Amino acid sequence: MKVIPFLAKKPKIVMVPVGNDLTGTVFLLKRGYISPSESPVDYQTLERNRRKFFVAYNARVKELAKERNESIAETRKYLESLQGGEQGDVQIDTGETFMDALDDETLEVMFRLQEDTRTLSIRAATYMLKYRAAIPVILTKNAEAGSRKLSVEPLTNPIGSGDLVRFDDYIVKVRDYANYGSETLMVEDLPIPLTVKSVGYLCDRDTSQIKVGFSDWTTDDTSELIGEELIAQLYQFYQVEAGEAVNENALPEGNEEIVEEMGESLLSSGETYISDSNISVVPTPV
Repeated sequence: MKVIPFLAKKPKIVMVPVGNDLTGTVFLLKRGYISPSESPVDYQTLERNRRKFFVAYNARVKELAKERNESIAETRKYLESLQGGEQGDVQIDTGETFMDALDDETLEVMFRLQEDTRTLSIRAATYMLKYRAAIPVILTKNAEAGSRKLSVEPLTNPIGSGDLVRFDDYIVKVRDYANYGSETLMVEDLPIPLTVKSVGYLCDRDTSQIKVGFSDWTTDDTSELIGEELIAQLYQFYQVEAGEAVNENALPEGNEEIVEEMGESLLSSGETYISDSNISVVPTPV
């Protein structure tokens, strides 16, 4: 990561785990915004279409509620009942399907979204891996101050002699090469004790800043190597960073389903905060 020399105060570094034991976990840099390089124009267009659908759908729900002389909540339940089968085409007492219940404008936007959402989620996941993913070092055992050997989860990336790994405000220097899958990392004297599950991140040797992003990662890599659930969670992280997550308190009454469909924030827990001040680099013994 390039150092910005003119900032009066460096931003706090926040790393967020995305995923779970089944999908695997990716540690991403949280910035609270999406930079222009991370958000092409087509992203913005697709998100506008997504919002158009929610607005059109909500307006149609209100119209149907009046036509059926019932509450908005009852109409929503009725529409949900129409979506019970494949592609929502389930016949019930009235013979009406979910598609029948929507007006032409809402259907048009919905069909566009069916085509666009899959592409958008893959692109968003790709950009988060390309620009935000860090290389983690996760401890599997406690390590005392002065330790020179760390027990770690199998490494997902080789770490070379002389590489730097950052744990909180401390930089630890690696003294021996560790290959893919290695569960041991040899380091110079550990300056502080570390507990099991502590997470460190591989740093740039020149700047001592956490290395983030895999510049050669492509959408094909995401489609072929990443599971659907993890793609969805990476996309959700992107939405939160882009400010696309809906604030439930700001919605008109009766929009709870919109909140549910757009997803809840992944950032309610599990964040790792790292300060840029007072970083200590462990010296190499003479």
